[in-house]
Amino acid sequence: MKFIIYLFLLSVPFKISANNLQSNTLDSCDGIYTRLSFLIPGISIEKGLSNNFSFFGELGTGYSKREYTTNGDFCFFNLFYNNSDNNEVGPFTKPFKENKFHPFFKAELRYYYILNYRQDMGKSIDNNSGNYFSFYNLYYFMDNSYFIGPTWGIQRNKNIFYFGLNLGGGVQFYGDAASKFSLLVDMKIGLLLSKN
Repeated sequence: MKFIIYLFLLSVPFKISANNLQSNTLDSCDGIYTRLSFLIPGISIEKGLSNNFSFFGELGTGYSKREYTTNGDFCFFNLFYNNSDNNEVGPFTKPFKENKFHPFFKAELRYYYILNYRQDMGKSIDNNSGNYFSFYNLYYFMDNSYFIGPTWGIQRNKNIFYFGLNLGGGVQFYGDAASKFSLLVDMKIGLLLSKN
């Protein structure tokens, strides 16, 4: 797993140049964008497929913390991770603490539906700044957990900084366990590393 992540990171061009990232004359999804996310650690690539469609792929990690104390208190905290045993409250025979990272791969097919409108209103569409609908796929490697569903999203870029938000719902599968409906909130804050 570590080898795959290192190989992916080595293949990414880490050239940050604000002049290279701006182009006010675009009226379509074009180019290949490499981004680094801080809030939910990850690195992503977005490639334009046509005037309004792009493919977005990301490698990253979620985080979870579970704790059970001797007086029966149970708490959990999840950052971009939703597992099937969050409602597990015991009985536990002894106290425990568990901190885990949950590496994931995410793939989206995005449809940007207001690029021309934003451009006509004089707003920036640089680096795919716009609103979109997407077909969202998320796979957690270590847990064999998979999420699939439609989302609505917003992406804004200012020089080398970017903000992204996905909201939606879909079906989450947990290995051999039963599937269930899950809501999704995916917020990104980070740097736009390059545009080719």
